[in-house]
Amino acid sequence: MADYHIGAMIEETLNCLATKPDGKYLDATFGAGGHSKGILDQLGINGRVLAMDTDRDALPNLADDPRLTLVHHNFKYI
Repeated sequence: MADYHIGAMIEETLNCLATKPDGKYLDATFGAGGHSKGILDQLGINGRVLAMDTDRDALPNLADDPRLTLVHHNFKYI
């Protein structure tokens, strides 16, 4: 696994994000997956996270969670 920095301000970001248990969220720069994991921790069974990253080194950071989908592409194509 690549050496990744710890995500910036994860707790602060999650505290400001008005998550709903069945919400749908986009993490446009997946990286080490810290923000996506934090969002998943707040979701129920019907919640979803779509994550994007162009770096193949991010793939090992993908959680084994059916609510998370990683798209290997640049977020500029949203």
